[in-house]
Amino acid sequence: MILSAQVTYGELPLREELTWVPRPEVFVSGEDMGETMAWLKRGGSDSEAMWEAFVRKVNVAIDESSQPYHGSDLVAFRYAAIGDATAVSDLALYYELTGDETALAVAKQRLMIWAEVDPLPGSTISISHYPPRTDDSNMGVNRGINFAIPAAAFSNAYALLYPYLNETERVEFRDWLLYLVSNVQFCFNLWVNNDFYDHQAFNNHMTTHMLGLAASGAALEDVGLLDFVYRNSNNPRRFECLIEGVILTEAEGSEQLWYKDSSPEVQDGEIYDRYRIISLRNGKGSGLMYSMIQMRTLLLLSELARINKIDGWQHVGHNGESLDLAFNFMAPILLDENPAAQGEYYANDHLLTPVKEATVCYYHLARAHYPESLPISAVLEAFPGYYSDEEFMGFGLALLHQRPLTFTPEEHSENIE
Repeated sequence: MILSAQVTYGELPLREELTWVPRPEVFVSGEDMGETMAWLKRGGSDSEAMWEAFVRKVNVAIDESSQPYHGSDLVAFRYAAIGDATAVSDLALYYELTGDETALAVAKQRLMIWAEVDPLPGSTISISHYPPRTDDSNMGVNRGINFAIPAAAFSNAYALLYPYLNETERVEFRDWLLYLVSNVQFCFNLWVNNDFYDHQAFNNHMTTHMLGLAASGAALEDVGLLDFVYRNSNNPRRFECLIEGVILTEAEGSEQLWYKDSSPEVQDGEIYDRYRIISLRNGKGSGLMYSMIQMRTLLLLSELARINKIDGWQHVGHNGESLDLAFNFMAPILLDENPAAQGEYYANDHLLTPVKEATVCYYHLARAHYPESLPISAVLEAFPGYYSDEEFMGFGLALLHQRPLTFTPEEHSENIE
């Protein structure tokens, strides 16, 4: 069944009222959904264009085949998983806004197929996929991040569908999610116990491990997991430590850098992973890509904390480290589409189109967190297209947060029962 994208001014196929049934909330809140419903119902060219782009994504999600990955390739597992997880999130959001039962049925089918099969997806991965060091380090270096990303994406999808799953389905999905969580925890401990594999103290793997655990904790309503990520003083990579270690500042200077970083000069808002400009691909540049990935992951950790009312979601470090610094720093690079726009350190790097588009998408969420930032607004003005987050939230990131720069949220409580 193909859902119609044909709309007329102010007449989108929306429910009369949005009924937000209580559920776990990961990256989507009832408050944000209410504001989105209000904006769509106001009509106008912006909301209609957004809706048509969203319906195209939903139609793809309904028509494409879905099959859990049972091979041995770790990266192939990750991409298969997030492809289904983001599609489920799109379908679930469409159902909430329209009541379309086809979208709900397909969403449930695509979610549960990952939890109901034997063997469990992820359990067939070969630890020899990457060049071996020792058995433990080979399992830990890359396994954790490639399980954490699907865990986060599927946690969001599961939370959206939670009210429409029976208890048997919930238990089956929780069991699989807990399997992913156990792998992430195991691998995070390996990083810590192996001195972060050559002292890469704030490598993006650490941030992604924490996001996988936090999203799973929110979806499972596991206070212990959330406490570990955001509050536990025994966690050397809890959220506030990540903000202070990942985001670089002139005040802290070279003391924050990886010991093999090639330059002692630091600008406010640079990201720890910048050193990958020299450590990967024969020095031909990967620092920006990994820095932008880490910046986006930190923002999702902040957003999850905001939604779940966890204190410190806009944490500012002792040397002024904050997420807006990072988004402000990256803005000239995106605007000029030139890595060297922020200095010769990045001159040999590359700004790949998928990385650029994924990062621009997150500037909409960054604007919601930092509405006064002129560099963030400049990026959004320069790139007005609709981009989908293909790793965690699907089209929901744009649907919930992409608004005209002149838009001011209005009171919308009347749109939620």
